[in-house]
Amino acid sequence: SHSIVKVIDKNGQQVGVNTPGELLIKGPHVCKGYYNNEAAFKETFKDGYFYTGDLVRFDEDGFYYVVGRIKDMYISGGENVYPGEVEKAIKDHHEIFEAVVVSVPDPKWGEAGFVFLKTDREFTINELREFLNTRLSRYKHPQYLKCLKELPLLANGKIDRKTLKQSAQGLV
Repeated sequence: SHSIVKVIDKNGQQVGVNTPGELLIKGPHVCKGYYNNEAAFKETFKDGYFYTGDLVRFDEDGFYYVVGRIKDMYISGGENVYPGEVEKAIKDHHEIFEAVVVSVPDPKWGEAGFVFLKTDREFTINELREFLNTRLSRYKHPQYLKCLKELPLLANGKIDRKTLKQSAQGLV
């Protein structure tokens, strides 16, 4: 009666060590459905596994690390970019309180990162990219940036990514 965990790629194949994939869980603790939304539950529950929508990777010791959400991932220049990973690196900067990365269409790369920073001062994209040089591969660096005093929030207190994505597309 323990949890069974699997990490799969977009083709449904199990991934290896340090390769991001979707987290699937199976066991007696998994919910039996969504309240008043059986259709949505059927989409996330297949072959006895609950498809979490979370992107994770695991290391040689069996420790799991959340990389982000599948719906937030984008492809820039043929490479997968996980906004959660980029945001974590950006928040290492002592003058940045919060960072949200969304994708925008880009003629050269297909998609590119647009970062919204919650900070008390203006940053330039070059300044941010310089900070990220030792932390992230260049293809993961955002191409666009906007500084805000506050980020839009949903009623539950979470950051409103949808509004930020719409705003970003209007700014590029």
